[in-house]
Parts: sequence; C-alpha cells; structure tokens
Amino acid sequence: MNSSDMASRPGWSLKHFLALFLVVVFPLLVFGILGIVQLRDAREAEVRQEASRLLDLVEAEQERIIEDVRHLLVALVETGAGRMPAPVCQDTMARIRARYPSYLTIHLSDEAGVVWCSTEPSALGKSVVDRPYRIEALETGEVATGAFMQARTTGRPAIPFALAYTGPDGARVGVVTVLLDVGWLEQYFAQKPLPQNAAVLFADRNGTIITRVPELPSLAGQPLPERFKPMLGGTSKGMEEAEGLDGVQRITAYSPIQAGVRDLYIHISLDKAVAMRSVNAATLRTSAIFLVLLLAAGLAALWGTRRFLRVRMQAEQSALKAARVLASTVDGVLELDRDWRITYLNDRAKSLLAQDFSLIGKRMWDVFPELKNDSVYAKAMEAMTRQVPTDSEFWGVRTQRWYWMRAFPTDDGLAVYLLDISRRRKAEEDLRRSKDHLSLALESAKAGTFDWDMTAGRGTWSEESCRILGLDPRESEATTETWMRIVHPDDLVPHGFAEWDRLVAERKRDARLEYRIVLPDGGIRWVTSIGRIRYDESGMPVQFSGLILDITDRKSLEEALRDAKAKADAANLSKSKFLAAASHDLRQPLQSALLFAGVLHRHVNDDKGRIPLASLERALDTLKNLLDSLLDVSRLDAGVIVPQLADFALGPLLDEINASYAPIAASKGLAFQVDQPTNGLAVHSDRLLLGRMLRNLVENAIRYTERGHVRVTCKPVRDGIAIRVRDSGIGIATEQLGKVFEEFHQVGNPERDRSQGLGLGLAIVQRLSRLLNHPVSVTSEPGRGSLFSVEVPGAVGEFVLPPPAVPEPMQPAEGSGRLAVLIDDDVIVLMGLRTTFREWGYDVIVAGSADQALERLRGTERPPDLIVADYRLRDRQVGTDAIARIRELVGHPVPGIILTGEIGVECERDAARLGVTIVHKPITPRLLHRAVQALLEAEAH
Repeated sequence: MNSSDMASRPGWSLKHFLALFLVVVFPLLVFGILGIVQLRDAREAEVRQEASRLLDLVEAEQERIIEDVRHLLVALVETGAGRMPAPVCQDTMARIRARYPSYLTIHLSDEAGVVWCSTEPSALGKSVVDRPYRIEALETGEVATGAFMQARTTGRPAIPFALAYTGPDGARVGVVTVLLDVGWLEQYFAQKPLPQNAAVLFADRNGTIITRVPELPSLAGQPLPERFKPMLGGTSKGMEEAEGLDGVQRITAYSPIQAGVRDLYIHISLDKAVAMRSVNAATLRTSAIFLVLLLAAGLAALWGTRRFLRVRMQAEQSALKAARVLASTVDGVLELDRDWRITYLNDRAKSLLAQDFSLIGKRMWDVFPELKNDSVYAKAMEAMTRQVPTDSEFWGVRTQRWYWMRAFPTDDGLAVYLLDISRRRKAEEDLRRSKDHLSLALESAKAGTFDWDMTAGRGTWSEESCRILGLDPRESEATTETWMRIVHPDDLVPHGFAEWDRLVAERKRDARLEYRIVLPDGGIRWVTSIGRIRYDESGMPVQFSGLILDITDRKSLEEALRDAKAKADAANLSKSKFLAAASHDLRQPLQSALLFAGVLHRHVNDDKGRIPLASLERALDTLKNLLDSLLDVSRLDAGVIVPQLADFALGPLLDEINASYAPIAASKGLAFQVDQPTNGLAVHSDRLLLGRMLRNLVENAIRYTERGHVRVTCKPVRDGIAIRVRDSGIGIATEQLGKVFEEFHQVGNPERDRSQGLGLGLAIVQRLSRLLNHPVSVTSEPGRGSLFSVEVPGAVGEFVLPPPAVPEPMQPAEGSGRLAVLIDDDVIVLMGLRTTFREWGYDVIVAGSADQALERLRGTERPPDLIVADYRLRDRQVGTDAIARIRELVGHPVPGIILTGEIGVECERDAARLGVTIVHKPITPRLLHRAVQALLEAEAH
C-alpha cells in the first residue's frame, strides 16, 4: 500500500494526518531531548574532570614546593646555620637569596625570638617571639606549619614553616623559618595559565583565605564563607556546585586540609555558564532544527499524504543523523563511501585534522598518504572488507597528535570516529619516565623500597632492600621476626621500639629510623628506614611504607669529620695560645729596645757607633715587621686586613731582605744571594704584605737548608714579575707538596721541635697569596732543594724610580718644658719612654698605675700637657680609665695617647669613647714622635 492509496481511503482526514504526524514526530522529539540531556551530562562530567585534573596539578606542585621547603629547613639546621657567626650566616643567606626563588624568605631567630640572620636584611632585629609556629617548633623539634600571615618584609600573604636548631649542648636555642608567599602561584600560572573560566583559592587550616587567582580585592586574610566550611573540614577530596566568592555559579573541585596538602585547603572552580556555553548553543541549534522539522512536517501534512510521508522520511533521516552527531560531539566524525571518499565531517573532525570543507569528496588516502604506512590503514581496510568494527591508535604526522580511531561499517561505507588521546599518551610516557627515573635514583642512592602491614606483622621488601639487609629475597620471609633477627642487639630497643613508640604516640606521619644490621658474614652495615605511617580511625598504625637506604658510607664520613674537627679545634687552640703569648711577651721587650735605640742617637757621635746603631735599628725594624706578620694570622683568617695596592720599585724591598737575612745565612755557612733587577723593575702590590710573603719564603729556605745556597731572583713573566726563592735544602716529597701550606705542617720535623718554628710561615704566604691575588707555586725534589715562585703584577702605568732614600735624622721633639704623664706597668718600657720624652725636652711623671699617677700629680701644682698610657695595666685596670681619672682631677680634657699591643676591638671602642689616639706596639721613636706632634698640633688648633 502506497501513500496515494492511503490518501484515497475513506475516512482519511486531516485529523488522521495529524495523528500520524504526532506518532512519527513524538519519538524523534523524545530522542532529541534525551540526546540533549546526555550531551549536557557528558559536558558537565568533562567540566568536573577538568576541575579535578587542575586541582591535582596545583596540589602536586604545592606538595613539591612544601617538600623542598622542608628539605631546605633540615639542610640549614643540620649544616649548623644556627651556630654560624652572624656575618657568615648573613653572607650565606645572600647566596641562598641569589639562587632560590624570590617567593622564599628565610629567617633565623634566637632564643629571645629576635631575627638575627635573614635573606631579607629589613627583617633583622624584628621579634617573632609570639609566633605560634615558632613556639610549636621549639616544643616539638619537628617541622611546624603555621597559619596565614602577612609577611612584614614583603607585605604579601605567606605560609610559615619552622624548625628548631640546637646549641652546642643539644638544647633547642632558636628557630629557622621559611616563609612561602603566594609568589610561587604567580610563577606557576605564568608558565601554565589557567583557563579563562577557572579560579584557584588557597586557605589555611583555620579557614583564613591566603589568596585567590584571579585576585579579588581585599580577599586575603578574610575567613571563608560558611558555605565552604564543610569542604574545609572534610576528610576526602570532593566536587561541589555552589556560588563562588565572585557571586558566579561554579563547579568546584576541593581538597580539605586533611586530605591533600596537610593544613592547606585548595579548591579550583570553573564558571559553569562559560563551561556549558557550547552545549547551550548546541541545544538552541537542535531546538531550532526541531522547530523547522515540525513546521515542515505540518506543511507536508497539509499538502497530502505523499508529501507527508516523504517529509516524515526526511525528518527521520535528519533526526537520526542529528542524533549521531549529538551523541558523538566529543569525537571527530568522518563518513567514507566505499571508494574511500570523504562524504561528511563534523566540526570536531575538522579541528582534529586541521582541514576545512575542501576535504569533502576527496579520497582519504590521497589526502593523507602517510597513513598508508601506519597500522591505521590495515585496520580501516579490515573494517571495509570484512564489515567488522576495528580500532587503532596512530600518530598524526601533520598535526603532531596521537589519535584513537574507531571504524564502523555502514551500508554506504565506513563511519570513522577520531578521539585526541595526546594527553593520555603523554601522561603514560611521563609515568614510564618517572618509573625509570625512580628506579635509577633508588639504585644510585643504594636504596630499596618496603611496604609493611603493621597489623599482620609482615610485608614486602624490594630486591635492593634485601641486598642492603643482607637477605636472600628467595629464601627470606618479610616478617617482623626476620627484621628483629638481623638488627644489632644494641639498636633494637632504643631504635626499634622506643623511637617507634614515640612516633606512634604523637601520631607522626613521617618516620625515620636509623639502626645497624648484622650481616651474615658478621659485618655491620648502617641503614635508615624512611617512610610514612598510615593510621586507622582509632589511631593505631596499620601501614608503614617507604625506603631503606644504606648509610654506612655517610656514618663513616661523619666519624671522619668528627675526628677532623677535633684535630682542627686542637690546632686552633694551639695557635690561639701562641698568638696570645707572643702578643704579650714579645711586643713589650721589642718596644723597649726600639725606644732605647732611638735615645742612643744623641749619644753616638762617631761613624764607628752610628753604623752599628743603624744596623741595630734596621734589625729591630725587621723584627717588628716579622712579629706583626706572625700576629696578623688571626686577622688574615678574619678577613680584616685590606691590602693597600700601589706601584713601587722592587729593588729597595729586595735590599731590605738582603740586609736582614744575609747575616743569618752566613751564620749557618750558606751562600745567600739576592739578584737585583738591572732595569729597575716596578710592581703593583701592597709593599708591606708582599715583603711579608718574601721574608717568610726566605726564612723557610734558610731553616731547611743545612749546606749550599739560598738565592732570590726576579724574572719577567706574562704581565708581571716572578720572584723566585731557590734553595739547596732537604726538598719536599711529591705527596707533601699540597700540605706544606697548611698550618703547623713542617717537613722533616716529625717530633715537632719548636726550635724550628711553629710551621706558620708558608700558611701565612698562602693566605697573603689569596688576599693579594699573587699566585704561589712550588717545585721540589727531595735531597736537592725547592723552588718557590710568586707572580706579582707589573706596575699599572709608567713608574719613575724615586731617588735613593736618605735616612732622616732623628729630630728632637719640641717638648719646651711641657709636662707628660707616662703610665706603663712594664718597668723597662716605662724607663724607655721616660728617657725618650726627656730627650725631646719634656718634663715627665712616670707611674706604673692610675693610682700612682694621680698621687704624683697631686704632689705638683702643674697640670699635665700630655698623657701616654699602656692599655692593659695590672689589677685588671686599663689605660683609658687612667686618662679619664686624670682629666677629672685637672678639670679639662688633657690630650691622650694609648700605647698598646692589643689587637681586639675593646681597646678601640674605649679610646673612641674618650677621643684619644691609639698607637700600636711596637713603634719606633720616629713614629711615636710624629703621633705626639700631630696630637699636640691638633689640640692647639
């Protein structure tokens, strides 16, 4: 029966046509509505999946940064940052600030809660004594995480992490704090931008908002609204649809403070309206299509049965095609005829293939010939010829993407569905690489894994763990009894139980246990078990998983470091005692000798006396320089000596060395020769410090040469001059060459005979070499001598040699009957000062203490014109106090000079307080005379 027969049948009317219309259209309408509902549900599921994925990425990045912060805290505490001197610590913080991201700020606070070292200098001196995280760190000794705070140095929201450090006695005396501000989010989202409809929010464990991206004004520091509190206090991650902080309806993936990053609430929300925009548009288009279909069907009903039936058939075909498209909007859809010509592409297929409508009517293999060499070609041919569905994964050479193809046979050819799986393939590849990297890292670190069921008392050890524990993985059962059998008995109780009980009692998640293993051959191996404990609802530990590491080498290194430190401390103590003794015992008699040598000038008139006197003064001056060099070792170590670089002639310096050491060499029967440069060489250096280097090298050569010669030569090299000291002494073995510059190291003196010196000469040379940037090298052959060479830069510009210096005659000071009070507890120095000042025309009062000086001043009616006092007097008195008491007696500030051998800051501080001049012992009469004259002239003006 055809449509014309139906139309001619009696009783067939418009009502029947309408009934037939409804019967045909209603299922299509229902099918379309169901398709729209399924499409919306699928899109909403995609949005939820996208929000969850973004949450996992941000949470993983936050976990990584927090773990890095914890490692940084542990590294700073274990390397002893809290026991560093403040300048050294601050220098370390400057280097850390240059290498670490700007969103990390590090503070070290002392026991009083005052910041004494920081990467932010503006934080120094600030008090953090009342910070809860600081108190928690001091009480627990573990890493403490604080709540939201506004960093005082940067003004930005931040989360504090703190760990206590200990003093020498093991007590907790301060806290290292790392502030992690929201700058890490800015850097992270600068590299991986959020979708335009996404927002990220962070809050601390108290529900205080830390930050939101994109930022909302004045939001940081505010409490979370009540509608977010259930998400904050939950026990697992979840998904909610709720109104966001900006008033927009959002789909939100959240991670409570107990589920993801501990003590930190994170949620990522997507604007639902924006996310569903494409689906809504598709719904409108579909609705419009159905309206058109309804209108067309109504018109067809009016035009007759035939027209109606034809329209109905077209509507069914259109509805079926629309349903297929709507059901597959996530996939790209292609239709191919049996000649492999493309007859249809949806929008997704066009975007995946990066083509346009020009593909319609073209043969698939002509357009994409590269696919013929791929498995996708064989799968497509199988679907076409055998009429069976097939699927395949392939790489798109043009689009640089991975696809999953599903091919379904149809009456006309094939329907092909394409899905972009590039993200999945990348995740799989990243996972594979991560597993490879983890395996390599564990193998390199001598580490294995373990997973322990605490309730059953058994678990699993990896093969590497069994190797570390000295067990055969094929024969050893992973049980608690097996573990207790191999642990050293001395470690079983304190480490195996007490430490574990403490961790469990405090509900610690992270655990670290160090203990010894007794190997089958009787050997001992140190291992550490590092892992995470999982508890049940009642607080009982149910699982312990982590790593087993072999730390035997580290323990051996720690023992070696302790031994080395003990030796270094002993060496430093020896050096300190020597320097203290030298400062007290050598400066005083040398000062007396210099003063009396200066006094002799007036009483020696003939050349027979003047020449030896000049030699005596030169020898005393050399001895003074040597003493200064020796006592400056501590100042070199402290970095307080600043070189005064200038151009100067090398000849006069070599003359002084020749005059100083030729007699010493001659006394040992050695040939001593200093070859003067013939062309008047000039260098750019510090004359005093370079002289100390050369004197130490010459002294070292003479000390270790019993016969033969010591020779000093100069040779131009590159941009400077090499000054060489060669000897024919005992020489140095090859293995000793790197040690001769160490403190107290002496070649050929195993008994440490102090008559051969302390072994500091070459150590001073090495320090001065680094300070002046003058490289020092040494070559030697045992039994045949050594050659030390110092490379000194040449003069910077043209240097004109000065005329030979004419010794300046001693000019008497113009005392003119002034009264000078001289105070020193060393009788010889005091007598030298009295004789010298009387030679200069002064009336003098001498005293061994402040009380004696005051007593003698009260016996005369003259006020003093000058006070010269030693700083360190007997009975713990100091010269500055003596000057202050004399000034108080006479009623006005008498000019004063502190003559001292002290090298500390205490003397300089006291002198600055009184406004008196400091002169360091030993000093020549000429220099003392200049200091006195300068002081009196300044007072007169």
